[in-house]
Amino acid sequence: FKDDYVIAIAHHGDDVAETVLFNLARGTGINGLASIKAVNNNVVRPLLCVDREDILKYLDTNGINHIEDETNLSDDYSTNRIRHKILPELNIVTNGASKHIVQTAVQLGEIEDYLSQETENNIVKYVQKTDRGWIIKNELKHDCEKNLGQNKLSFRRNNMTFIKPFLFSENNSLVQFVLYLF
Repeated sequence: FKDDYVIAIAHHGDDVAETVLFNLARGTGINGLASIKAVNNNVVRPLLCVDREDILKYLDTNGINHIEDETNLSDDYSTNRIRHKILPELNIVTNGASKHIVQTAVQLGEIEDYLSQETENNIVKYVQKTDRGWIIKNELKHDCEKNLGQNKLSFRRNNMTFIKPFLFSENNSLVQFVLYLF
């Protein structure tokens, strides 16, 4: 953790399932389908592996009072409509649908983490900052030529992953690339 404190938030598995469906409906990639991260800087969410029903049972069994945000009851918010209408129907159609969505989100989060690490590795291997801007090293040309015969589509997707972070700078303007590929 970056600082000396941690904030624990009571997001739970049902929140993950709702977020996945919401992100899917409005269009997203792997990161959005991975949903809510268990650890994000100083914020931790230790209950993502537990659904709301199990939390409420535990509280009731142990005589623990809880406070519910009254806005959670209103269908004025998109995630609440998903919570109140869509997820219950999905759980009827497929028993345990919410849990399956959470499992998928966890797997996609692991894939996202892997791709991020590979992106960092490829940046170190292929990209160099100079006084004139960013350049892609000649090693990429060699690796492209070596891999093009294997699976062109897969190779293109994998290598676009590490190039994307450099396409736009902080002010959203195109970063100059000097490509020494071919």
